[in-house]
Amino acid sequence: MGPTNPNFSQNQTPAFATELSGKADFAVLLNGTPIDGSRIGYAGMAPGFAGLYQINVLLPDNTPANPEIRLRTADNVSPAQKSLNVQ
Repeated sequence: MGPTNPNFSQNQTPAFATELSGKADFAVLLNGTPIDGSRIGYAGMAPGFAGLYQINVLLPDNTPANPEIRLRTADNVSPAQKSLNVQ
């Protein structure tokens, strides 16, 4: 998902939360529509896990059941056809 702030070596396991450097360019898409950025509480490395990113997001009240979820950075969009289990 990209560099973090502070940055760390790819060969290290982060001991603390390190947010995405490009958070302004990061979006969570539900059925192709970006969630308001103010609803993304955290996007970055999960402390204590090598190579694992964590995203904390508050879903909109009008989120439909089982929407397609995608992540977008300045350079990439995650693969399509992945659903978020919402009832």
